[in-house]
Amino acid sequence: IPKSVENLLVVAALKAMGHRAYVTEVNVNRQEVRLTMYKNAKINVDGIPGLIDRYKGDLKFHMAEEPYFMYRDRGKNKDCGAMMEKAQGLLKEILELVE
Repeated sequence: IPKSVENLLVVAALKAMGHRAYVTEVNVNRQEVRLTMYKNAKINVDGIPGLIDRYKGDLKFHMAEEPYFMYRDRGKNKDCGAMMEKAQGLLKEILELVE
């Protein structure tokens, strides 16, 4: 299948996984992944510090009107495909926190 179609399928899979993890929005670019959470998400918040620690400063959690996780890659010129894979890994870890 064409690369553009493959990318659309990956995005659809990310959004479906995000839905199960109480993520309302998934934004991916070459350097960042932002996962906006449903503010009444039923997740084990005690697991958030451990998740953040595993990413050694690359992942932050922001308490805002709509809380979100922000992953920033410190490397240069990552392509969106690599960052979509990172988003998928983050979503899997957030899914483990779902109650």
